[in-house]
Amino acid sequence: MGDRQRALNHDKKPVYGQTYEVDGEIWKCLQALGPDFVGCPLSEETVCPDGRGRFNRFQRGSIYWTLETQAHEVHGWIHDKCCEIGRERSALGYPITNELRYTTEHEGILVPTGIVYNRFEHGTISWHADGAHVTYPRERLDPPEYREMDYPLYNKGVFRVRGLH
Repeated sequence: MGDRQRALNHDKKPVYGQTYEVDGEIWKCLQALGPDFVGCPLSEETVCPDGRGRFNRFQRGSIYWTLETQAHEVHGWIHDKCCEIGRERSALGYPITNELRYTTEHEGILVPTGIVYNRFEHGTISWHADGAHVTYPRERLDPPEYREMDYPLYNKGVFRVRGLH
């Protein structure tokens, strides 16, 4: 079948037993994530309303693709927040990373902070035990600064935090 694959959706109603096509770069992203990461597909590959990108919905999230951003997954509470603010039509735009974890260094060891996030074209959605947060950077930060960022910075003016508990 090459890059065109069919997947059986056997767990989710009302589409019991239906198959959906997962193609090209979205298929490659799905394969790299592993078979159970986002679950079974719930839709065919669909053109986004802006005509720029494509996506497939899955049981636990979505995978978006554009020529500029490539294919990236959004899942869990971050996906819920992404949907709440308007998906790719929001001010954030399309995802530019899969889910990542903030870490901090302690005695030379990188330690997870309990914060996970996806970067988007124009900001970030992060999740911590107190909920999901959308941030719009005042200026573009380089990736190393994102990895080193500590959660309290959200409350110290590094970002404008917009609603989201």
